Parts: sequence; structure tokens; C-alpha cells
Amino acid sequence: SSVSPAAAPAAAAASGCGAKSDITTMAGIKALISLSFGGAIGLMFLMLGCALPIYNQYWPLFVLFFYILSPIPYCIARRL
Repeated sequence: SSVSPAAAPAAAAASGCGAKSDITTMAGIKALISLSFGGAIGLMFLMLGCALPIYNQYWPLFVLFFYILSPIPYCIARRL
């Protein structure tokens, strides 16, 4: 098939040939998946540490409040 010279970059991008943004997008997705997996494992250990009957202490759950409140300084600083 013949592609006009003006449509060649669009055809190359559509076919995925030489698209550097695809590599960075996949790296971003892999980082996001690994961070979310790590966060889920961390929260699971936090819940297990609080819920197991041998420990019988629920005060470590206060850590969740700080996880929720930690983005607030960033949001305030971003608005200034």
C-alpha cells in the first residue's frame, strides 16, 4: 500500500513503529501497578497486624489517618 508523504508520520504512529511514547507509557503503567500492589500488600499487613488475636491491639490503625492526611500539605503548597 502506498502512503502519501504527508500521512507517513501518522501511519507510523498508528502502527506503533518507532513510537517512543509507547515505551514510556508502559513504564508508567508498570510503575503504577507495582506501587498499587505494594500499597495493597502494606495495607494487608497493617490490617493483619491489628486484627490477629495474638496482638489484640488496634492502635496501629491510626497510621491510616496519616496516610489519608499526608497529601494535604502538597495540595496546599500547589495552590500557593
